Amino acid sequence: RKRGNDASPNDLSGSYNNIGLVYRQMGDYKKAIEYYTKSLQICVQNRITEGTANAYNNIGALYQMQKDYYKAIYYNEKAIDLRKQSRDSIGIAISLGNLGLIHRERGDYKEAEPFLIQSFNLSERLNDLEGIKEMSGGLSGLFEETNRPKEALAYYKRFIATRDTLMNEANQQEALRKEMQFKYEQEEQKKAIETAAEKKRQQQYTYMVLVVLGMVLIFSFVLY
Repeated sequence: RKRGNDASPNDLSGSYNNIGLVYRQMGDYKKAIEYYTKSLQICVQNRITEGTANAYNNIGALYQMQKDYYKAIYYNEKAIDLRKQSRDSIGIAISLGNLGLIHRERGDYKEAEPFLIQSFNLSERLNDLEGIKEMSGGLSGLFEETNRPKEALAYYKRFIATRDTLMNEANQQEALRKEMQFKYEQEEQKKAIETAAEKKRQQQYTYMVLVVLGMVLIFSFVLY
């Protein structure tokens, strides 16, 4: 743990970001933006590209939650510009998706559709299942809202299939975690049994030594 002047810019920006996240979860968006902005300033000053893009993304999300779409779009566009410069493909897909969802939310379906499709296609190329799930859900909703049921159904099916795949992976990971925990507990139990057995052997050995010593003392007393 680092404190004061020993903390690196990454540590400080991360701390401010985490505080902003807490305020966001509490619904205090004003405070959340204040701390996200502090994180952003540190990242900009220290040329931390990924952190700067993430801060833009977080601030944009807060403005979207407050339905300030102009600022939400502005910050997401800043994020996508940086992510393109650093060739952060997953980040680009996320920012494209964010812009599409913002335009859809404000009812600008014509503007939303290409962003969502670009994000979906990029997520597919990257095999980013979470991105595929989010964008197929977004596209399904958009097509439903624009009276295109065939496309809406196709993307909804993709959404369900990807969601189920992610759930299966999560279940497999949980099963593996439980199996590892079970093996660990078995090993610990085995060690405890071996330790108890060794302790009992030592006690028996000590008892035998004491008995022998006692007999020697008795014989010595009788002989004398």
